[in-house]
Amino acid sequence: MKNFIKLITVAMLLYAPIWAKTTEVLYKVNFGILGELGEAKVVMTTSKDSYKIDIWAYTTGVVNKLSQNRQEHHTSKGRIINGVLISDSYSVVRSYAKRVDKKIYNIDHKNKKVTKTNIKLKDGKQASKKTTILPFYSTNDLLSLYGNISKEGDTKQPGKKYRYPTVGAERQDGYIDIITPTKEELPNYRKALGGDAKWYYNVVVHQKIFASNNGEFMLAIDSDGVASSAILKNLLLFNDLKARRVK
Repeated sequence: MKNFIKLITVAMLLYAPIWAKTTEVLYKVNFGILGELGEAKVVMTTSKDSYKIDIWAYTTGVVNKLSQNRQEHHTSKGRIINGVLISDSYSVVRSYAKRVDKKIYNIDHKNKKVTKTNIKLKDGKQASKKTTILPFYSTNDLLSLYGNISKEGDTKQPGKKYRYPTVGAERQDGYIDIITPTKEELPNYRKALGGDAKWYYNVVVHQKIFASNNGEFMLAIDSDGVASSAILKNLLLFNDLKARRVK
């Protein structure tokens, strides 16, 4: 059932924030004949010079039972400098059955170093704890990166690939690729995702999600900076994974 929560995580990665004090967005994830797989709720809180993004992803219906109530909670905290989110910490808490896995990242900007701590709990007791230093440094984590995409939308050229070192993506060699469609490709994006979005992207997270070897999906972001929809690509045998904003 691990793949199902990966699918819901795709919806979590859609988020790009509205610049307000508190913003809440809800996404639903559907997958072909299986119907709804789960939901992702996003809450962003900002002050004058700081931010916090919380995302809760959870399975629903039959998938929830099969995955033993698998859930994820992602949190990014940091500062806002010249309108850009600069992450200071990022955490991921995954739970299912009686197990809880925690990953906590602390970003030391002065020394350009990222510390990662893995904690595993079983039956409420700590089973293991390990701390490592990542082999790369970045001011972006998985949430702040997608929060910053819309700020750069007007500066990106059609048909270009932009690579971002990203805390939380170390299994993907530490980077995420964001590709802008060419003028010839753009009509296909509008047809698949809806034609009212301001920006369209092809996002590659470099991890296998079912038949999508690279975790490659099409993304639409509205003019208010919030992603409206996404489709996971290369799933011809399984139909399409679709995530859409419902609130």
